[in-house]
Parts: sequence; C-alpha cells; structure tokens
Amino acid sequence: MEEKQPKLWKDWRLHLIVLILVLLAEGIGTHEISLGPGVILLLPMLYAVVFGLALYFTLLF
Repeated sequence: MEEKQPKLWKDWRLHLIVLILVLLAEGIGTHEISLGPGVILLLPMLYAVVFGLALYFTLLF
C-alpha cells in the first residue's frame, strides 16, 4: 500500500504571515505603563494577537 506523505508546504502563506507577525511583535518589545503603585505591561504576544486580528478582518487575504 502507498503511504500518503503529509503536505508540509500546504499552508506556506499562513506560516510566512505568522512569522512576520511574530518578528514584528518581538521587534516592538515590552512597554510599561505606570498607574499609581501598579504597572501595566504590554507584552509582544498582545501585539501579535492585535495585528493578527487586524489582518484577519481586512480584505487583504
């Protein structure tokens, strides 16, 4: 019987977009906003999620 090989490059565009989003988010880095005794941290994962949602809801792809 023939074994079907997985199509590793099937979703190459998606992988490329995710890689670009991650590199962009990591390039921005972490930002701190001081609020009294506390601090709000804006981490790179937040940027990646926001950019991903923005791309998803645009008509570019």
